Amino acid sequence: MIPLTEITAEQFEWYHKMSGGHYGMDFTFGGPSGLFGFYGEFNITSAGQVDLANLLLAHSCEHSPEEMTTEIDDLRRQIADSRWFVTLCEKDRLQAIQQDFELEFFSEGTRDGTIATHLLVSHDDPAIFRRPYFEDDFELRSDRTRAKSLQNDPGGYYPVSLDRSPEKAEVLDVAELAQRICGKPLIGFTGAGISTTSGIPAFEGKGGLQEEFPIDSYRFPGAVADWMIGRPRETAVILGMFYTRFMTAVPTKTHVAFAALERCGQLKQIITGNFDMLQERAGSHNVHVNEPKYFRNTDEGWGWIRQGQVALVTGVSMDADNGLIDYARDYDLQIAVIGPTRPCFMHAQDWFVEGLADDMLPELARILGKECMSDT
Repeated sequence: MIPLTEITAEQFEWYHKMSGGHYGMDFTFGGPSGLFGFYGEFNITSAGQVDLANLLLAHSCEHSPEEMTTEIDDLRRQIADSRWFVTLCEKDRLQAIQQDFELEFFSEGTRDGTIATHLLVSHDDPAIFRRPYFEDDFELRSDRTRAKSLQNDPGGYYPVSLDRSPEKAEVLDVAELAQRICGKPLIGFTGAGISTTSGIPAFEGKGGLQEEFPIDSYRFPGAVADWMIGRPRETAVILGMFYTRFMTAVPTKTHVAFAALERCGQLKQIITGNFDMLQERAGSHNVHVNEPKYFRNTDEGWGWIRQGQVALVTGVSMDADNGLIDYARDYDLQIAVIGPTRPCFMHAQDWFVEGLADDMLPELARILGKECMSDT
């Protein structure tokens, strides 16, 4: 186990209640040029000591049989010349150990004739993460990459529009927005921006994870692979410490406001990119994490969106992962964005309320709550 930090008894009690006793991290990032995921389990003692165990770092890409030969050869030499002790060296597979870490580097054919190359670094017993990674995360991204290539789709699972005009979006104040959406079913779209004030850093930008670790670099091989090979323990500690921030975070005024809108009956669903469970802790019940598994051979995720007439968006900087906001727009949901700046995905027909979510959302919930009470 890798020692990380300590948490208070109160934090331990809440996290145990919300997680059901399961302490794990599960994050996957990537695009056509590569995929990176880190998965792990935590051991938390009754005294609050948090240790990282059963860790899997996975970095992969898909390519043609003729591609990547030079890069793969270079990576094999990099592993052999590093502090790793090579225990197996075959044509398409290399295994090595470094203290309590294990490394695997291998290539294998896919069902459609391409090659998948994987770099795995693990600690303790990562077996529980291997199958989900290969069968869900990598295969799903792999399918997406092929479809993207065939369709010339610039976005994700749903085509992300390039017709963006954020500067033309209509500006409203909170009272005007409340008047326009009163009585209409809402779907909340939330991202990392609503949790930064709770103590959880964003992945990107100032204070984000990428300032310590190149999480925004998915190209394989590249900076992430260099870290996995050259600094496995430091990588494990940085990623593990990042996740412990979820254990100590508290809901913000924005989280509480969304819960109030749900209690009022106007907010039907929340689709979020956040794994912090702060919206549930604030009192929301219909919360769905924006994961790729919801958008493969199933209508479940899209069905949530179609329950609304207005998409209330905050804390979201881009619509490139799944195309959810463009999907909502194409199904005639009015996009209403609340934030300090206009995100790049906005169209001319969208609405924009300028301001911090912690200021704007509580006021919106207060106004709509009054309208809700007056109708009963």
